[in-house]
Amino acid sequence: MPRKCPVCGGALSITRLSCKDCGSEITCDFPMDENSAISDEDMDFIKLFFLCEGNITKVQSALSIGYSEVKRRLNQINRKLGNEVTEVDKEALESMSCTRGDSKVVARLKEKMLQCGGRSSMPMLRGEPIGIYLSPDGRGIIADSYRILVMEWRIFDAIVAKANSLGGEMFKGDAMAQRGAKIGSADFPLSTIDAYISTTFYGSRIGETATRRSTYYCAVLAWAGIVENNRSEGEGSYIRVNASFR
Repeated sequence: MPRKCPVCGGALSITRLSCKDCGSEITCDFPMDENSAISDEDMDFIKLFFLCEGNITKVQSALSIGYSEVKRRLNQINRKLGNEVTEVDKEALESMSCTRGDSKVVARLKEKMLQCGGRSSMPMLRGEPIGIYLSPDGRGIIADSYRILVMEWRIFDAIVAKANSLGGEMFKGDAMAQRGAKIGSADFPLSTIDAYISTTFYGSRIGETATRRSTYYCAVLAWAGIVENNRSEGEGSYIRVNASFR
């Protein structure tokens, strides 16, 4: 069924419905559904996206287009469907490229964000990849699935520095944070990422519980090639800092 008028491109409406069984007809001016803004080209793109099971790399290959073009078309379709799409602040993106005196870790993270135009996706250790984008104020990175958390550049830097002080490896403590363990306990020591950043940056104290944030920080660091993000080998999941960042 056409969604736009083939003559002028205007919105079409349904004026007559008929029953194939009894022949009854209803005449009225029925508006098209909310998906009427979706063009045939959009629908072909959506079908391909589902055929590729949401894998952007496969969509790129099938259409011979770049990552930014796939994201642009996805955002465009999202808007047509009435969904909110977070825009990357262009001024924040431009100012980020002019930063001086950044550490090697922060410089690498910003380089990666610049390369993808301020928005990308990162693989999670468990589950499907999630979208990430530059925070509107340029202070760090936000994950689509955890928008109240701004992962600041300085905290990424501190995590890597702390891991290096521990020999290049650091346990996350995410499972303990999830279970409500007390910071500083034998199960949730200050040498784990969640306990460390909670007390150093988020105002938590020893003996309190912590919010699980390390899952996202570690996924971003791994996406940028700064650390290896490893599953538990019996003692909890952990990161290992790559040689070039030690």
